Amino acid sequence: MGGCQARSTVDPRSYERHPRVIAPRLSSDSGTESDDSIVSNSGLVQILDEMVTDINNNTLKLCDFRTRLSEKNIKADKFIEPILIDHEFILLLARTIKTILEKWNSPETQSLNESDKLIFRNAAIFLAEIAENFNVTTSRRLFRSFLCTMVFLDVMQQCLEDMVSNGKHLMNNDDNYNLESFIYLLNIFQNFKMPSSQSADEVKSVFKLLTSVSDIIRSKYYFETFFQLSHDTSEFNIVQQFILDKCPVFLNAYTGIHSFEIHDTLLEQIFDQCVKILEHFIPNIETWKIPVIRAITHIVDIMVNASSTTQAHIFQQPKIIDYALTILRNQKLCARLQSKTMNPEIWLINSTLTGLHNMIYDAKLLAILRKKTVTSVFIQITNTAKYDRIRIHAYLILAGILSEVEIKELNNAKEITMVFFKYLNKAMESNQKMYKGVTLMAMLCGLKTLVQHDEIKNTILAEDQNLELLSNIIFKTNDQEIAHGLSILWTLSFNKEVATTILNKSELMNKIRNLAEITKYDIDKDISAENIKLTNVISSAAQGILWQVYDRTTDIAANKSQKNTEENIITDKSMDLQHSDIHSPVALTKKKYDVMISYSHDDKQLCHKIADQLLNDGFTVWIDRNNMTGLTPAAIADGIENSEIIILGMTYSYKISPWCQREGNYAFQRQTKIIPLKLPPAYRADGWLGLLLANLNYVNFTKHQFDIAYEQLKTEIENYRKQVINSPHRKLFLEEHETPLNTNVTHEINTIHKLDHNEHHSPVLPRSDALYTSIPIQNWTQQNVMDFLNDKKLHQFTLLCNDMDGPALQQLYAFCNNNSTTAFESLHKQLKKKSIDDDLSPIEYTRFISEMKKLSIDIPPPPPVRSGACTIS
Repeated sequence: MGGCQARSTVDPRSYERHPRVIAPRLSSDSGTESDDSIVSNSGLVQILDEMVTDINNNTLKLCDFRTRLSEKNIKADKFIEPILIDHEFILLLARTIKTILEKWNSPETQSLNESDKLIFRNAAIFLAEIAENFNVTTSRRLFRSFLCTMVFLDVMQQCLEDMVSNGKHLMNNDDNYNLESFIYLLNIFQNFKMPSSQSADEVKSVFKLLTSVSDIIRSKYYFETFFQLSHDTSEFNIVQQFILDKCPVFLNAYTGIHSFEIHDTLLEQIFDQCVKILEHFIPNIETWKIPVIRAITHIVDIMVNASSTTQAHIFQQPKIIDYALTILRNQKLCARLQSKTMNPEIWLINSTLTGLHNMIYDAKLLAILRKKTVTSVFIQITNTAKYDRIRIHAYLILAGILSEVEIKELNNAKEITMVFFKYLNKAMESNQKMYKGVTLMAMLCGLKTLVQHDEIKNTILAEDQNLELLSNIIFKTNDQEIAHGLSILWTLSFNKEVATTILNKSELMNKIRNLAEITKYDIDKDISAENIKLTNVISSAAQGILWQVYDRTTDIAANKSQKNTEENIITDKSMDLQHSDIHSPVALTKKKYDVMISYSHDDKQLCHKIADQLLNDGFTVWIDRNNMTGLTPAAIADGIENSEIIILGMTYSYKISPWCQREGNYAFQRQTKIIPLKLPPAYRADGWLGLLLANLNYVNFTKHQFDIAYEQLKTEIENYRKQVINSPHRKLFLEEHETPLNTNVTHEINTIHKLDHNEHHSPVLPRSDALYTSIPIQNWTQQNVMDFLNDKKLHQFTLLCNDMDGPALQQLYAFCNNNSTTAFESLHKQLKKKSIDDDLSPIEYTRFISEMKKLSIDIPPPPPVRSGACTIS
């Protein structure tokens, strides 16, 4: 999942937050429902004109303006019109607030008089109510006009700076009333609901205000106030509310172009103190009341809103992950998830889940979380939560941490699949391509991981509309989403049924062919390197689908382009060796490369180091240096066919990548020698990768230091070379084929490898009379089956299928073909029951499927036959 830009932020506008510090809206004193249509815009302008005149003539006290508006049944939402926002009355309020703030912040002023206090309070509330009515349909011109009217911004910033420098307004209880009015002023600039969410980017003074609020959180007063908060405090006082609640909410509400920069800088400076706060409060989580829950939530939000790079550093702290899991495990907090109304407990859980969701896109962090074995925690949340956003994030985390075994044990693959496609569909229908604040990209990343599991694949295949929705993504989304949609289809296309379905969709096939051909660029066009990389990813994924759909890997490889690929292949020493008669002292054959390194891009740093060391030791190496998703299937095939050994970087990132699956499977099909490397973070191969690497020895780079593990790798290479040279079958093979030592090496090595692999089995029986070849498979007897298996040297299957007839053998083949991993595991278990000394070889298993496939070409499948001849357990 590395590199997937699908991280989430905690958007305070995406769902209802905790109760705001906003006074009751303007309403009629009569208690009856007001009629907003009574006063037209022109009528309201006239009323405002009269109020300005009366205030200037001292016939109306400014502190009483809200009463006058209420008497006229005028609400704040009526002011979202250019003619009203630009009215002199709004500017009069702003100028008055500026004067009062200057007086409040003046060193000479001991306190405001009662009139100023009341004007300050009413004006701040009124302007905050107007701001709260801005929405996605409000014009940007009106938005900017209103912000520019707020002439008191610079004075607000000065007030904040004085708070940071000397604690002004924070240490005097007599200032609490005015501090609360100041909170209402901050609400003016937090409450905007604009499409760009960049209110602070529109006016320079607003951005300065943002940085000053950030300084409050950096100050000593923030942490002093936090540690003075009791675990069981039931209500904030005004200073606590301002410092621990309002300032963080104000900062986290900003999602403009400088968001990552601000949050990264802030987090770097306060991270250690935040850890101390969590260490102090987490042990007493059972006693938390609402104030503590909200204050802790804001700390989590600050972490979540940082950039991916900063988050990766933060969450690598084991304590932070443990604290997050402690919050999600707490039954008292989780009990509130059943509420249909947003509450502080739900907010905290949502923020914590958002952070953990972002974490899973870093391979190292995902590995840490997978080790915690916390599947049950997230399953409980999905079963309990009423808010879709929380359930989506819990499912996305499950997508990253669930293993093949867990999915089978949970027996809920259908439910998980249905949920993902439900939310995918809702995000697709949205203009913003998101649902409940979770982007379509995030959902695609989660599904991309899930489709690696056979149980999930089978569930997806059961519903035609699932593949239809994935097809729509290819047609109706942007390039990044298309890339992930293609990757999902490609992974599914390893299943024969899906490949056939895709092949039969002519419109989809035409689209995939077009995407596969987008590989050239006009040099005159201004195309960024990132866009070129993304287009290469799309093209490569589309070609990968075509490779699977047509099932013509040999033909494609034979007709592949002969383009120069020096940019992808290590040159220096290896190129010199290729063009001379001098060969590496440990060169295994006259193939072009001694080794090819197949790896996930997440593991490039270590794999490039291994490649460099191999080069220094005289090996010729094929490795894609630039981008694992940029090469065509033909280029990959070229690397595999021309390499004697495939070194495979075994990680979870490798397992979930269709690019890597293509490489691993093709090397496996050609019976190329594979040496797996266990790379950090530690991962036990499962699924298709577990099947491919079964019974192979691996070199452990997670357990040993690099130098030690590298020497073990060299030993593996040298041992394989000795095995080939000293094989008892080598002489026999050369004699039978009269092949000189230096020719047809590839065929020789592959055949010897097959002979060596099977030499521990029971003696090969003489070839049969091949009578079965003239009989339809549905009419085969048990003896015909045994003859076929013996002739094809499928000796392990002779033990498994000794009481099968032809129809039963066909059913077994269908099961293996459609449920590859599940079938292998079942057959392996059954073989161990019959022969304790035998393990089912993945090579023989693959050859069985291949031989049966050849039979199926000319022999139509029979109708379903129930047979008890073979039990798969």
